[in-house]
Amino acid sequence: MPRPDTKAEIIRVATELLAEGGPAALTFDAIAARIGKSKQAVLYWFPSKPHLLGSITLPALAEEAACVSAPVDGTRNAAAAVRQLAAFHLSDLARFRLVYVSPQAGTLRNQENGLEDVTQQINQVTSALYDRLAECLRADDPTLPDPEARQDAMVLHTSVLGLILLIAMAETINDPLKHSMETLIDRLAARYS
Repeated sequence: MPRPDTKAEIIRVATELLAEGGPAALTFDAIAARIGKSKQAVLYWFPSKPHLLGSITLPALAEEAACVSAPVDGTRNAAAAVRQLAAFHLSDLARFRLVYVSPQAGTLRNQENGLEDVTQQINQVTSALYDRLAECLRADDPTLPDPEARQDAMVLHTSVLGLILLIAMAETINDPLKHSMETLIDRLAARYS
């Protein structure tokens, strides 16, 4: 029977493979070779690639959702949420790329086995994130109806992700942005003040 730390080792190696070569580099054979175990040992813990990817990305998504829970400087509003989300992603651009960029280059659409379960778990986490962001938006405007607050929460989140994507791309190609990332984050936060 495989040791419990094998699971953590698989996740660590899978994360490295994704960072090094993207989704195409993530194979059960490559993982098995790096950890010195059989492919069956990897499949014991993760019966499909979606299960493995879920185990890699779900903790990061849960951390992202949790990061907007705490008040900033005694306030919990949309501008604070922008700053919290930006700071969370800027603290680890490799994690950001892993969660938001790598899956776009993959072929998970063709892998039905287990994808529904992973998608459901991701939806639960993102739903919690949007609930928290909607609360922040309603702190600024208590009259904001729930459906609009949820829509605005999604727009706020995707705005931050887009800004972080721009910053990550500029960093990857060593192209300095015309405006500092602090200025860009301040301008986005100001839109929600």
